[in-house]
Amino acid sequence: MVTTPWQNADATAPGRAVPVSIRLTPEVKSLHRLNRVTGKVERIMIGDRSIRVVLPGGTGDLFKIDDGTFPDL
Repeated sequence: MVTTPWQNADATAPGRAVPVSIRLTPEVKSLHRLNRVTGKVERIMIGDRSIRVVLPGGTGDLFKIDDGTFPDL
């Protein structure tokens, strides 16, 4: 789980969006992310050993390496 705690009462989540880069080992070719809006699993292909996502303030994304199966889904 990758999260951003940057938020406050006077700001919106989009207003506090933070870009996050994740660097991975060469063996990792893709990640699976649980979409926080739809609840569906999304496959993300890895380019040059890293991905970049933008997280709205005070939110997070759940990632998984391998088969994309999340427990209890």
